[in-house]
Amino acid sequence: MQIKKDIKDVIITVSILALVIYFVKIHILPLRPTVIIFSTSFILHLFVYILKKTKKKIDFPKN
Repeated sequence: MQIKKDIKDVIITVSILALVIYFVKIHILPLRPTVIIFSTSFILHLFVYILKKTKKKIDFPKN
């Protein structure tokens, strides 16, 4: 049950990230390239952090 909840959280997070990337594409693309690079790297770091967090949650009951 816990694993299902975590997978649901990951799916929700991925869809939020997709929306953020879409927003960035529409609104920030006309601006400086440094802004795009910064926001993209921030989103990627956030995504990796969330994946690590959920992976710990999923792996914990197995141990």
